[in-house]
Order: sequence, then C-alpha cells, then structure tokens
Amino acid sequence: MGTLEGKVAIVTGTTSGMGREIALRFAKEGATVIGFARREDRHAQLKEEIETTGGVYIPFIGDICIIQDIKTAVAKTLEDHGKIDILVNGIGLNDDMYALGNLVDDEWFDKVMNVNLMGPMRFMREVLPGMVDEMEGVIINISSVGGLFGCRAGAAYTAAKHGLIGATKNTAYMYANDDIRCNVICPGAYATECVPSPHMDQWGFDRCSESTSSMIRMGDPVNIANLVNFLVSDEAVDISGAVITSDAAWTAL
Repeated sequence: MGTLEGKVAIVTGTTSGMGREIALRFAKEGATVIGFARREDRHAQLKEEIETTGGVYIPFIGDICIIQDIKTAVAKTLEDHGKIDILVNGIGLNDDMYALGNLVDDEWFDKVMNVNLMGPMRFMREVLPGMVDEMEGVIINISSVGGLFGCRAGAAYTAAKHGLIGATKNTAYMYANDDIRCNVICPGAYATECVPSPHMDQWGFDRCSESTSSMIRMGDPVNIANLVNFLVSDEAVDISGAVITSDAAWTAL
C-alpha cells in the first residue's frame, strides 16, 4: 500500500517539470491525481503513462490565470470525489529577468504575478473551505530561491515568489487549529521549462548571473517530487508553515 492510498490530490502544472514528476509520484503512492494544466496532448501522455502502472490520473484542461477554471476544477473534484486532501501549486512562469525599470509591458507583468502568486492563492482559497469541513488537508506551494533573495530573477517573479511564501505562512497559522498544513518549497536551479525566453532583459540576466557562481549543480525535478511526497504524508504531520530550500547548498554561502 502506498503512502497516499485513498487520497485525492489536485496538482497544478502537471504537463511538465516538477508538476509532472509530482503527479507520477503521487499516483505511484496510491493517490487519485487531478492534474490542472493547459496542454491537452501532454495530459493524454501522462494519463497513459500513469494508467499503465495502475495509477489514477484525471486531466483538467485549465488556465491558472482564469478564475473560473480554478473554481470549476475544485468544484468538479469535490462533486466527483467528495473531498480534496492535497493541493500542490506547481505552476510557475519565469519573468525573463526584467529589472523593474525595464519592465514596461503591463500585460506581461500581470501574467507573471497571476501565474506565480494570484493563481496559487485562488486555488488555496477554493480548497480551504472543504478542508476545514474535513478537518484535514495539506497544501504545498512551490516558490523558489528567488522568493528568498533579490538576485535570482527579475522583479515580478521575485515579488510573486516572496508573496507566495508569505501566503503560505499566513495560511499555515490561520488554519492550524483545523489540522490543515501548508508548506512552501524553494527550489534552486532545476531542469524545467521555467527558463528565460530569447526576449529576456539582457541587463537583468547579466546582473542576476553574478549570483550563479556558487551554484553546485542543476537539480532533477524527481527530487522535488520526493520531497513533496514526504511533506504531504503522515510522516510530516508536525511540519507546517515551513520554508524548505532545495538547492544543493547554493544559498548556503
């Protein structure tokens, strides 16, 4: 029997990177995984991969920037399964390293903030009432070392990931008496699709590159999935409001 047998989990960003690996691990541990992401073809690939090993993966095609998509995903999960035990906010979007004075595109600014902060907070807001009714639940947010320091990304991403840490701590405290745990992971450099585009702010990139000199190595998203699986399990029952860095000692200097 897996560590998550009988659990119902919503995981966002399951069609790539950390979200995909988290979905695979949760399904292996016996959870029913509802994957929230936009790319239908990748949903189908992941569903086939999980179901060939006996796991359960239910794709939900949704956009983290659309409030109604979030509401519908949560409502349908509750209608079909009666509860939500776990929420993992795994979707992330790089901000192309823009220093604030160079970021003149308000639409891009808003998208980065919505994907990295407002979307995750809205997902938390939607699942919390049901978790309170059940008197249990676990929320894991994926922030970044960019949420701890000012020299790992552009201004929008940095602000959003700092904000996600604050939202995590507040939620953990507010709902501690309801046996709801909320933790945040701050990965360092990992091999995912959340990388700057060719249109990045070169000045901002060059400035932040100065912080990479102490980076030991790139991480494997599988390792984040292992960490998340531990944090949502009963073995981590006393861990809540924690900010956990996973960066191979990059920020230890």
